[in-house]
Amino acid sequence: MTRASEGRSPAVRWGRFALAGSLVLTAAKFAVFAITESTAVLSDAIESIINVLAATFALYSVTLAAKPSDDDHPYGHGRIEYFSAALEGTAIVVAGLAIIAVSVTRLATPANVADLDAGVIALSAISLATLALGNALIAAGRRHRSGSLVADGKHLRADAVTSIGAGIALVAVMVTGEVWLDPLAAIGIAVWLVYTGARILRESAGALMDEADPLLLAEIAALLESCREPGWLAPHRARAQRFGAHVHIDLHLVFPRFWGFERAHEATVHLEGAVRDAFGNESE
Repeated sequence: MTRASEGRSPAVRWGRFALAGSLVLTAAKFAVFAITESTAVLSDAIESIINVLAATFALYSVTLAAKPSDDDHPYGHGRIEYFSAALEGTAIVVAGLAIIAVSVTRLATPANVADLDAGVIALSAISLATLALGNALIAAGRRHRSGSLVADGKHLRADAVTSIGAGIALVAVMVTGEVWLDPLAAIGIAVWLVYTGARILRESAGALMDEADPLLLAEIAALLESCREPGWLAPHRARAQRFGAHVHIDLHLVFPRFWGFERAHEATVHLEGAVRDAFGNESE
């Protein structure tokens, strides 16, 4: 794959779109904070800075993962996407802890919140846009088998939840007049972020440790059943690794002892073709 074709990779295009969208959403949240001076909105904006950094690394990782295998990387470069997801999970946890530290301080000395009506309207629009972008990235990541895009989409979806939480906090302050509800809501948002980041870290750590993927193994089992020919005795001991969009499958095929070498070879070639049709030409 040439440098130009790597740049035209669907995952790379989605990575660029994610980064651009994150920059716009982050700028919008800081604008809302400048208007409202809300701790909950500030916590949401701080989390979005982490999202921009994560989207930047996700773009780098999907660009690198699009490169074909070479002598130094015989299994390709797809594993970088799991490092990207781990970094993103770590960044979310760090952002959550930082928000808790800021919010506890402002909970002790609550500050006034201004222009609540405008803040609620703006956050509602931002939440919808963030949720739409997050869902689009998750769908694209699963379609193009990109762990980085899926992680970034989940981060954006969590970001949408924080925006909704910040909007609810503004409404609560507007209705009750109790300004301490604002930093309290920010702490709740931060706890949600820590939980989300920990989940992403757990999933990426499992992938880096070659944890068995039940869904992938089920796909392989269904594939074997669909292309199985008369005479195949025991396809078994299937093991699989996913490196970004690339899949490496190791399994045993057992044929009748009276089959000749050519017939067994033809069956193997048939299975290899079915694997590439199902998982892409870079699969092995």
